[in-house]
Amino acid sequence: MATARWNNSHALLALGEHRAAQEVALAAISEVSSVESRDASAITGALWLTAAVTQARSGDKFTALEWINDRAAPLAEKTGETNVGRTCFGPSNVALHAVSIELEDGQAASALSLADRIDTSPLASRERHTTWSLDLARGHILRFDPGAAMLYLLQAETTGAEDLRYNSDAHDTLRRVLHQARPSLRTQAVGLTRRLGIEESILAG
Repeated sequence: MATARWNNSHALLALGEHRAAQEVALAAISEVSSVESRDASAITGALWLTAAVTQARSGDKFTALEWINDRAAPLAEKTGETNVGRTCFGPSNVALHAVSIELEDGQAASALSLADRIDTSPLASRERHTTWSLDLARGHILRFDPGAAMLYLLQAETTGAEDLRYNSDAHDTLRRVLHQARPSLRTQAVGLTRRLGIEESILAG
């Protein structure tokens, strides 16, 4: 049930329903946090990470980081790397969420500094690797480095082209690459939009 709530919360996040997503996550936490098991601790931690994202997208970075550092991180230290319910919860994913929170706040330099210290190899999910590449691309384009951003967009294509095709943040990053890039890099970016089948919508933006 907690895993289903985690999925539900992410679906609401994708729809921009931040408050509803947070309510679902926090309700699930209250129901499962009393269970004494590694799996229960892992899904509780994953729910705290989701709740933190909802808080960041609502403009409260302080509380978001508090939930990551004070709620999710201790659970990750307890469980180690897991993949309960395909949540990929563990120390690596906690660190990745801290980077995402910095990006939500527009702090690209801080996000990329944190990213340099993270080893993502323990992550079992291709989807999470794709999201990580997109976060790095977003950070670099915010720093006006379209070449590095393009590198991570291509990496995201390798691990999850379907996710990239329907991700609005990825589309925004691609548009920025096209606006900032020199001709040779622009050709690469246009080629990526064609492979994904989104050339018309990206170029129109």
